[in-house]
Amino acid sequence: MKLLIYIVLISSYCFSQQIENKLQVSYQFGKEFHNTDFRTIDSIPTCCFNINSGESTSNNILLNYKIKLIEKVNLGIGFSYVSMNGKVNSYLEQPISLDGELYNGKFEYAVEHNTNILNYFIDIDYKILDRLYFNSRIGLSTISSFDYYQYEKLVRPNDIGYFIKEDGKKSRLNNEYKGSLEIDNVNPILSLGFYYEMPMNKKKNLNLIPSIDYNFQFGEMVPSTSWNFNGLKLGLGFNYYFHKDSATVIDEVNIDRTLLLAPTFVNNNAEKLKNIIEYTNYNFDINVIDIGLAPKEKFIKYNKILCLDDTLRFYYKFDKFSNVKEISLNISDKEHFKNYVLKQNENKIDFSLADLTNIFSTKMVANLKLTDKQRVYVKNAYSIVEKDYYSNSVILNFEEKKNVTSKITLFRWKGALDKEDRIEMLLTYLNNKENIKYVFSNSEVGFELVQELNNINITYNPKDDMLRALIELIDSGYYIVVYEN
Repeated sequence: MKLLIYIVLISSYCFSQQIENKLQVSYQFGKEFHNTDFRTIDSIPTCCFNINSGESTSNNILLNYKIKLIEKVNLGIGFSYVSMNGKVNSYLEQPISLDGELYNGKFEYAVEHNTNILNYFIDIDYKILDRLYFNSRIGLSTISSFDYYQYEKLVRPNDIGYFIKEDGKKSRLNNEYKGSLEIDNVNPILSLGFYYEMPMNKKKNLNLIPSIDYNFQFGEMVPSTSWNFNGLKLGLGFNYYFHKDSATVIDEVNIDRTLLLAPTFVNNNAEKLKNIIEYTNYNFDINVIDIGLAPKEKFIKYNKILCLDDTLRFYYKFDKFSNVKEISLNISDKEHFKNYVLKQNENKIDFSLADLTNIFSTKMVANLKLTDKQRVYVKNAYSIVEKDYYSNSVILNFEEKKNVTSKITLFRWKGALDKEDRIEMLLTYLNNKENIKYVFSNSEVGFELVQELNNINITYNPKDDMLRALIELIDSGYYIVVYEN
């Protein structure tokens, strides 16, 4: 109980401090395997042959809350409601005499149950891969309701034979009892399994969670019966991160408030202070046709992130430091870390956003590190020591503003394009396309060629960011780019 209180207090602190914490709700379908060895339950008479095994199915609703305790380890508390129904039974074969005839008889001894269970547990996660977790749960289980039906049944022969009841009626069932039992047992439980987080939004703080678990229930499900069960559960759920610790936070020991860092973005020589790197994500299916003596054709998939701004610019300043040895900028994300040594006679740093997006792909954290030489006096003597200071961290988020998916045909050639058969091939290909949005060529010959299409619905040689996204493919040689809607 004290541990649960500590977890709640730690959770409250983590929430207020924006440390990674998440809430999860799941549904699980279970298959349980029962073992028991009982003869009586609360003075209910049973037949003489032991009931020893059986199976059931269950529907489970699970709710838990977790915090990031240390790197790769989460700790949390949880609750689950289990609705389980099934049957445990056993069979006995023995000779029986019916009307003077000897038969190979078979009897079934069974208990059918419908049980509702409440579980309370502590959750421990270990991150194996980026989104794959190993999960363990340790807790306590209590039964909230237990509907019980026991009977002895004559299975074989199936057409004759019966039991005579106390009231004189004939039945193929004997020792029947049906009712609800009051169970006041608390048993330990253990669950081991895996789950995987599948992001459902850009921030990756809402995830779809498929899971698989194997559960162990110890102790007695019903007193004096040794009745326990293990179960395999397949689940699907959602979790939500209130604070997603998706970037590596740079160590900020010795933060100095006079050491400042401010990010601005430059577009068409205009600056804007913000902390979001906005971009368009281009995804192209490209048909590349090489024009030559033997035309060649191939298909490629091409992806390019194009930032809406041209440049990321950091302004910085610092005071009260008299003997600065070095000042540098640290930038990191979840997987990468870069250190840039700066010139002390400047107060700004420019980065090409294209270069940054090639390195960093998630939330970025940046701060300044300054190394200052200081004179330290000890016993009327002094020495020079170096001490590091840091600015507050600046967090930069990536945000996709638009996703462009399109089909493109890319004609390319070397040398002159003066063969009538090749020109005819190009015109035939282009005239057969019905959904062309625009056509671009980076050569005079190519531009004259595409204008022969004489189609008023096509834009020729537009100024479009699409061409910037394709620059790696069309920066050398001669091209005709056909962009389809």
